[in-house]
Parts: sequence; C-alpha cells; structure tokens
Amino acid sequence: MKSRKLKLVGWQSWTHCTEKSKLIKRIRYYSPFGDNNKDIKISKNSSKQRPITGWCSWNAFMLSVNENAVIDIAKWIKNQKQKIPLEYILVDDGWADWGDWAKPNYLKFPNGILSTSRKIDLLGFKPGLWIAPYLVDPKSEVFKNHPEWLARDKNGKIIDGKKNYFFDPLIPSKKYLLDLENKNAYSYILNCFKTIIKVWKIKLLKVDFLYAGHFNPKYKSSKAPDFLLKKLLTDIKNIDKDVVLIACGCPLYPAAGIVDAMRISDDVILPPLKNIWYINHLLHTIRLNQLKDNFELRKTTKDLWVIDPDMFVCHPSFGLTDKQILEFQKIVINSNGVIFLGDYLPDLNKSQLNKYIYPLFKTKLSKKNK
Repeated sequence: MKSRKLKLVGWQSWTHCTEKSKLIKRIRYYSPFGDNNKDIKISKNSSKQRPITGWCSWNAFMLSVNENAVIDIAKWIKNQKQKIPLEYILVDDGWADWGDWAKPNYLKFPNGILSTSRKIDLLGFKPGLWIAPYLVDPKSEVFKNHPEWLARDKNGKIIDGKKNYFFDPLIPSKKYLLDLENKNAYSYILNCFKTIIKVWKIKLLKVDFLYAGHFNPKYKSSKAPDFLLKKLLTDIKNIDKDVVLIACGCPLYPAAGIVDAMRISDDVILPPLKNIWYINHLLHTIRLNQLKDNFELRKTTKDLWVIDPDMFVCHPSFGLTDKQILEFQKIVINSNGVIFLGDYLPDLNKSQLNKYIYPLFKTKLSKKNK
C-alpha cells in the first residue's frame, strides 16, 4: 500500500498555527523541545472519518455539573431526537477532583457515575466522560497520599502542569503534574481508565491536557514523552477497542493512528465570561478567528482522525454575533467530524434552534431518510 506525507502544523491541539504576536506567549502552545511542526507518513486508506455527535456539559454547567442537570438535558434532547440526532451525552470537568478519577464527587453524583451512565443509556444515548490523566488537584487524595508520584524540578519543587502563561506561578489554583514514568502512578491511572470503561460503562472519553507530560523537566527531547503518551493512549484503547477517544490539548504526532478524534484549536468559548459583554465578544472573536485559521491548516488531518472544531454554542450571552455564529456553524458542518452541542439547550428559542442547531444535522438526517 502506498503512503504519503502529511504535514502536522503546530505542536498540539490548542496551538494557534498562524499566531504572529508573542507578546503574551502561551507556553503550552509550543513544544518545549522546538519540534512544533512534523511530517508523518500515512497510508491512503488510513482515514478514521466518521461523524461523532453529542452534547457536552462544560459550557452549560462548568464545575457545577451534576447528575440531575445532565439527565434533564438528556431528556430534553430525547424529545428533540428527530431534529437533533445525538449519540453521546458527555459529562465534562467537575465530576471529580483532578487525580481522583475512580472516585466521583458524591454530592453531585450521589449514586456514582455508573448510575448516571445507566440513566443516559436508558434514554437512548451513550455516556461520555472527561478526564485529564496527567494532572492532579492539591485537594485530591492522590496529591495528599502519593507525593512520590509528582514530577519535580531539579530543586525538588513540584511542577504546575498547565503551563498557560509566564505568570502562572501567581495564579492560586494549580494542577500538578504526575510523572507517569513512575510505574505505580501509571498503573493507578490505567486502573482508573479500566474502572471508567469496564465498571462505569463509559463509551466515549474526552482525554484532556495531554501536552502536560512534555513539560516534565527531566526530559531533554520529545522522544520519551511522545512514547509515553502514545503508550497511554494505546493502553486505553486496549481496554476496549470500541471506546471512542477524543484527544484535547494533545500533541498531534504521538496520537496519530490511535485516537478517534482530535481537537484542532483552543476552546472557542470561555464560559465564565457568559453575559460579560464586551469582554466576551472580544475574546471569543479572537478564539473563533484562531479556529478559522487552524481549520484551514489542519483539515487535511481528517485522514488521521475525526476533526473536532470544539463545542458549538449559539446563545447570544456568549458574545458572538449572528454572523460569527453562522461562521462557527459552517466550520462545524464542513469538518464533517465532531458535532457536539454546548449550550444549555432549553434556553434556546425556536428561531435559534431553526437557524443554528437543526442545520448542523441536515446531512445526517438526509442520509438516514434515504
């Protein structure tokens, strides 16, 4: 079988591929080893292109997500199934302390994730869950009980793994980096995935902040962290080959051929800015422009994975204009990849549903009705 080269533009999912200004450099956009663009050989028949549809809790609920809220949305979507034919309901960040991935927050999910998973299944959807395996919260049991699992610098100081801006040390809320070369830490994380997939019956995983391991200061090149990330993703798929992996904040090269879908740009929407006009309009315009740039440079990667342009939202409280929402909609449709809705859908009026939401599924419904 003949192969061809495909250029991977930018280092990881969230890299702004055409960014010119480095005045406020986002550290995590760039490889710490300088290998930001790579060529990869692929076979002509390697495409994984198959649309993945769903609803994700993050933009609607952020950290206040809970079982009742998720199930209420799932019920609403079920009543709209003829026009919004979604497959997955994804519980995003907020269901557990980072690091304690086998122990949900029982105040939010009083009967555990398996209960939520079963209720989603009974409503006719497949359950999904968000996880950030490289990072731990200082409130977590993992952080308190296993300090030997944390990555450290040459002075023995633990590492804040998000690597957002140069002023990160001033930010009080931190997420610390696990050293997954530690066999016990790796075994723990893999066992968490086994619980999530085999016991809780989760069918889709949004695996996030996957770049973080590359910032372990013990690495001098991308070879070791690339290998480790590839091994982790492969081991997750080996738990159940049918589980769908959506990679986010992920170095592109080591994930090729393993993940089912790949985010191609940073989050378009920052939900804490909801209703804060003009700030949200300004920042979300920047993020939308980044998505437009990245889509043009990364749309050929659909031969490696399903393209994920980010959750689609259309409620005016997020600050996007009608024209911008339609631009966003066009990219989601043209990606023919991940179509995940992010609004609190009951808040949308009939006009917004007709103009922004229903057209996303026009192609899928027309194929279904043939």
